[in-house]
Amino acid sequence: MVKLINPQGESKILSDKEYDDLLWKFIGSNKFQKWSYNNNLIGSYKHNGKEIINYMVVQVFLKEMGYKLVKNY
Repeated sequence: MVKLINPQGESKILSDKEYDDLLWKFIGSNKFQKWSYNNNLIGSYKHNGKEIINYMVVQVFLKEMGYKLVKNY
């Protein structure tokens, strides 16, 4: 479980699956794509044919956008 707090201070508690689904939505967003290109960082990669989230990169993006993340909530 994780707690995600947006820049407006609103929080939401998410299961690991919900959190992963949300990260995929961020990765697919235009804002993330532009940020990813400008910073030369990728949000996901393929390993043995499976698409994997690059958690560290997406977490840096969230932090720069003003989000706060509390893990193991």
